[in-house]
Amino acid sequence: MTFEEKLSLITRNTEEVINTEELEKIFNEHTHPKAYVGLEISGFLHLGTGIILPKKLNDLHDAGFEVIVFLADWHSMINNKLGGDLNAIQEIGREYFQDALKIAGLGGKKRIKFLWSSELTNDSNYWKEVIQVAKSTTMQRMIRCLPIMGREDNVQNEMEAAFLFYPPMQCADIFQIEGGLQMATGGMDQRRIHMLAREVAPKLNREKPVILHTPLLMGLKGAKMDAHASGDDLGGLAEAKMSKSDPSSAIFTHETPKSIKTKLKKAHCPEKVVENNPIIEIAKLIHFPFVGNLKIERKPKFGGDIVFKSFEKMSQAFTKGELHPLDLKFAMVDTLSELMEPSRTYFETHIEKIELMSKYKISK
Repeated sequence: MTFEEKLSLITRNTEEVINTEELEKIFNEHTHPKAYVGLEISGFLHLGTGIILPKKLNDLHDAGFEVIVFLADWHSMINNKLGGDLNAIQEIGREYFQDALKIAGLGGKKRIKFLWSSELTNDSNYWKEVIQVAKSTTMQRMIRCLPIMGREDNVQNEMEAAFLFYPPMQCADIFQIEGGLQMATGGMDQRRIHMLAREVAPKLNREKPVILHTPLLMGLKGAKMDAHASGDDLGGLAEAKMSKSDPSSAIFTHETPKSIKTKLKKAHCPEKVVENNPIIEIAKLIHFPFVGNLKIERKPKFGGDIVFKSFEKMSQAFTKGELHPLDLKFAMVDTLSELMEPSRTYFETHIEKIELMSKYKISK
């Protein structure tokens, strides 16, 4: 595979890559450079974590990266996921989260592996790195990074002191995992902390990681599908993404076609409006990249079937009123039902893993 072909795989369906010029040098120096994504452990996988993220990590794998899926159990405890109960977090991680990610497309790949943050925290060198990161930046800069936890900028007077451990720990993860990573990936909500890692890396004689960010998927009510929000989180980005804490705003990867249809029928999708429209965004970020042409099935009296070969053509038709919101919704029901079929089938035969979630009051 040429570098140009690798670059195409790496950068497709991304929000930004900082910066692509460094990638060629990385591949010249590393046969299989290392990339990671850090994931908190809380509720069910949704369309962002269960479809968009696995597809991107597989692109990185196919381009030659070794991919580490970092299950951030300690970070989840700090951020009060599952009430901050580390034992509960680890149980959910083992019995649901890891399996759900594998079934979603991250299993059976020779260069995709899972690592727990608790595998790092037993090493004194890790905590030395955490302190060195903290000494290399300012309190103001650290506080600005806290929205990675799904929190607003103005909560300094209300937050737990433990929250301040989170940003230097995430930087230390990047520098400590397998001796240092060449790429850090995540949603756009991770941008501040990833840029902090690039900023402090030279001060610590560490390699600057290339940063790859995927788009955050909009929630069904018209705000974004949240990878971080849960009961104890405060506003900010928690209100801006598809939220696990608001089941009606998200589609989870184990849901049935009937459940998907019920949710999408109620979803925000104003006629002729493409901005802040979650159904349009599902078509843009999921259907066209991962399925291809979009066939809309309609009765002859409503114009008959139509096939869109690009998102742009579909978007133009929607804006002109040539594509009705309900027709697009029903098409996205079919798309999501098909893409989520492996996860749905797996959890139908492993229902105990879904039932475990109810033990901790996690529900659809």
